[in-house]
Amino acid sequence: MKYSDLIAESYKNLLPDDNEKRQQYATDVWEILQQSYKEIGGIKGNGFNNIEDMIANIPMWKIAVRNGEVTAVMMYKDNRGRKRVAMGVDGSAIGKKDLANMLRDEYKTKRSYAEISGGSLRFHQKILGDEFKSIRLPSEKALEVFGTDEIQLVDEYNYKRLIGGKWMDKVMVGTLDAKFPDSGTFDNK
Repeated sequence: MKYSDLIAESYKNLLPDDNEKRQQYATDVWEILQQSYKEIGGIKGNGFNNIEDMIANIPMWKIAVRNGEVTAVMMYKDNRGRKRVAMGVDGSAIGKKDLANMLRDEYKTKRSYAEISGGSLRFHQKILGDEFKSIRLPSEKALEVFGTDEIQLVDEYNYKRLIGGKWMDKVMVGTLDAKFPDSGTFDNK
């Protein structure tokens, strides 16, 4: 790692009223998300049909920027608080480190929740170790958030959710009902 990598880093929270910054980083964010979700055919869903859809329908973006380049990203919607709906890295070791730090900060400050599975679940378990158990939410919480038509409980922490006509294994982590920012852009570093 270069010394300049340590100096020229920042985490940025981009909200809808900061359209200029969102436009500036949109292509990088889109490419990172497509790369990160490549194994499942790219990122899909409401807000991820294309770059314009992402800008218009994903209200909060948290990005790690080093020397002007996006290395890691987390995307949020407002559903029972700040719900992380996607995350990704640029493939670099420093991007993975940035994402790990962003996730640890999220759980430490109790400002968001997410449904995770697959690679995201494995990444969480790897970076959090034994702490992972403390951020899991009981699977019954998924029933509260999504209703009985979309959820099948598996055990105390695991459930299946109907997404796009397919049942997907999920675990909910984090803090429900954390305040979602109303507007503005702010830097955490």
